[in-house]
Amino acid sequence: MRWLINRKRACARSQNNRMRLMAKTVGPSSSEGAGSAEAKLDLVERTRVAIGQCQEQIHWFEVHSRADWWLYRTFQVGVIVLSGTSPVLLLFTSLPKPVQALPAATAALAAAIAASFHWHEDAVRWATTREQLKSELRQFNTRAGHYAFSLPGPNALDNFVTRVEAIILGELSSWQQLEQKPRPVTQSTDE
Repeated sequence: MRWLINRKRACARSQNNRMRLMAKTVGPSSSEGAGSAEAKLDLVERTRVAIGQCQEQIHWFEVHSRADWWLYRTFQVGVIVLSGTSPVLLLFTSLPKPVQALPAATAALAAAIAASFHWHEDAVRWATTREQLKSELRQFNTRAGHYAFSLPGPNALDNFVTRVEAIILGELSSWQQLEQKPRPVTQSTDE
C-alpha cells in the first residue's frame, strides 16, 4: 500500500512541476536589452526545472523497478526451493506430517503472493519507461532527434516537456489498466 501512496505522490509532483514550468512564460526573443536577458534567464530556469523533473522520474522508476525485480526474483527462488524441499522431507518418514507439508504450503502461498502483486509486470514496465525517459533526456541534452539545433530553444523545451509527460502519463495509464483489469472468476464444480 505504501508504494501506491508513493506512486500517487510522484504523479502529483510531476503534475505540479509541469504546471510550474508551463506557468512561466518566455518573453519575445526579438526584444533587446533587459527583456531579452530576462527571457534567456527564464529559458535557462525552465530548462533546469524540466531536466530536474525528468531526472527525478528516472530515479523513481529505477528505484521501484529494482525493488520489484528483487521481490519477484526472491519469491520465485523461494517457490523453487520450497517446492524442491517437500519431496526430500517425504523421504524422512520420522518427521511429522505437518512438517513434511509445510514447504509445499509455503511455496503455494509465495506463488500466490507473487502473482497477486504483479512485480514482474511492474518491473518490466517501469524499466521500459525509465529507458524511454533516459533517451528523451539524452536527445534533449545533445539537441538530437526531436530537439534538433534548427528548433528554437523554447520550442525544443516545450517538445521535451510534452514528450516526457506523455511517457509518464502513458505508463500511468498502463498501470491503471492493469489494476482495473477484472480478475478471473472461478466457478464452482460442485454440481
